[in-house]
Amino acid sequence: MIEQSVSLASNGTAKLPGYEQLVRFGYTKNRGVYRLHVDATGEWEGLAIRCFWHVPDGKDPSSSLVVDGYVDVPASVTAQPGSGCITFEGSDDTKNITSADLHYRVSANSGTEDGTEPEPGTPAWQQLVDAVHTDATAAEQAKTDAQTAAQQAGASAQKAGNALSDTITAKEDALKATKDAQTAANEATTSAGSADKSAQEAAGSLQELKNGIASGEFKGEPGNDGKSPVVTVTDIENGHRVSITDKDGTKTIDVLNGKDGKDAPQIDDTTVTDSAPWSSKHIVDVLCPPISETGNPAQFYPVAGYPLGCKVSWEPTQEGSGTPSPENIRPIKGRDSVTVTRCGENLFNPAWMPEKTLNNGLTWTITSDGTVTANGTANGTSYYNSDYFSLPAGTYTISAMPYFRMSILNRDVGDTTVAAQQVGQPCTFTVETDIQNASLFFDTSGILDNVSAKPQIEKGTTATTYAPYTGQTATLTLPRTIYGGTVDTVSSEGQETRKLLTLDGTEKWMVSGKFLDNKTDWYYVSSKIPNAVNAAPQKGNEICSHYPHADIANTNTAQGCAIVWGAIRVRWGDTIPDDADAWKAHLAAQYAAGTPVQIAYKLAEPVPFTVTGAQPISALSGVNTLLTDADSVTVTGRADPIKRITDLEDAVASMT
Repeated sequence: MIEQSVSLASNGTAKLPGYEQLVRFGYTKNRGVYRLHVDATGEWEGLAIRCFWHVPDGKDPSSSLVVDGYVDVPASVTAQPGSGCITFEGSDDTKNITSADLHYRVSANSGTEDGTEPEPGTPAWQQLVDAVHTDATAAEQAKTDAQTAAQQAGASAQKAGNALSDTITAKEDALKATKDAQTAANEATTSAGSADKSAQEAAGSLQELKNGIASGEFKGEPGNDGKSPVVTVTDIENGHRVSITDKDGTKTIDVLNGKDGKDAPQIDDTTVTDSAPWSSKHIVDVLCPPISETGNPAQFYPVAGYPLGCKVSWEPTQEGSGTPSPENIRPIKGRDSVTVTRCGENLFNPAWMPEKTLNNGLTWTITSDGTVTANGTANGTSYYNSDYFSLPAGTYTISAMPYFRMSILNRDVGDTTVAAQQVGQPCTFTVETDIQNASLFFDTSGILDNVSAKPQIEKGTTATTYAPYTGQTATLTLPRTIYGGTVDTVSSEGQETRKLLTLDGTEKWMVSGKFLDNKTDWYYVSSKIPNAVNAAPQKGNEICSHYPHADIANTNTAQGCAIVWGAIRVRWGDTIPDDADAWKAHLAAQYAAGTPVQIAYKLAEPVPFTVTGAQPISALSGVNTLLTDADSVTVTGRADPIKRITDLEDAVASMT
């Protein structure tokens, strides 16, 4: 027996020893040769673990139970050449955890079939059914023993029950002859006993039968009528259907999940009363402290699965750079939509990568778990880059070890390199201002045989172990262009905090006076500015496309734009004409040229609005990160008490 070791870590990684990325199962039609030794650590410890075998034909995967750290490779996996993958799932009565895909390959050969007719005798599939009958009797006795063990074992018995439940699930694919064994096993799920050796052997026989059916190995010999029995297993609601087709027609057995096919009772979170004072949400609210984080990105450790509150806010932006002036016009922009994304530690979304691209001899591919793979012979340096994505200002670390160079480019500023990671080394970098069109860039050279790396972008200065991207994105459409405001991304409720005033020369202007060096001060009456803050002055709260803020009300020498008592005052050197008509004509000319004077001012009373596209956001286990294409995001929820305790213990330990 050839053994290959697999390590399962808490972050979902399924790793082979060393730098090996691929499990190799030899050549087609190998059977009974390979098995995996599964080392479960961290969150995987104590869980009942199943392997799901995803074969190249794309059919629903079969599954096998890991017993005492080992699992045999089914015949269906090596029945055909090509590449597939293995996914591990661990569960008990309180949690469920899945792994990243572990890829495998079966090499092709010319085959070993010949034309020799089989000897008459009992069909192979019937032998297996008979074996299941034998094991089923032992499984019935195992159920009785399990019930006794459950009463004595307490909490540990529950975990064993889950392992037995997985055994039962494998047995659901049995023929009608296994019905008695299936019934006994289903009853044993509620008694939560230890999985005895006989039950495991029954499950193994059934799995072998299922694999043989899938691969075509177990076909009955033609009877007198020339027909061979055919066995199929299909999914149905709350269970599976086993069908047997022979000369007498098709017979089916429906095998339901759990006792009588019923789900376990759930805690009702909708109502808390005197007679029923506790729900899962109420328990969290009482025992877990509230949490509130603001930033972009905002990062925190909440209670997994708890609903998060989320609000985003923004101010108007201006095109260009420098101080606004008639010679340096900076148009004002608002927003028509807002996007917020919740992910884990890894901020890089695999969906940003093209599915397949050929560059300088290398074929680049991306899988759903974020793995980037290069294959072929490069005739130079081969490049592979992502689609555009936004990156808020802040400090980040990138890594894609161990094989490729990786960099981040700012496409808005001449493809400027923001960060450059060398092979095998992470890179920490700081973004001073938001990048709206960033791109992740890979390059390598040479001869590559399916060489892979996993790209990761994370907040902070430390490169952590790779974690697959787990993102949820909500895009909210605003009812109109909003130049400043806040939006609750869960409730759809928004508040408009700024309005844009576009001057076209039709406004009611009057001269307030002439001050330093006889400079004219134009005054726009407040009745033309609806809902403006009626205070003197706003001290820079207004934003203008053509003029900087100036404290005109209190300083006769100041030049620029200001809102005073709800009205606009403009003073700007010799460019301000002496009469109102000339000033209005100047504003009209700017408007006609497509460069109107714009002023974004704060509202005395925010104006409510409603968005479309809002959705609930649930917290992930571990670190959560929220990003927005707006200015800032504020997230609320409940803090993970275990994380709080661990941090306190670490703090105390550091002081001793």
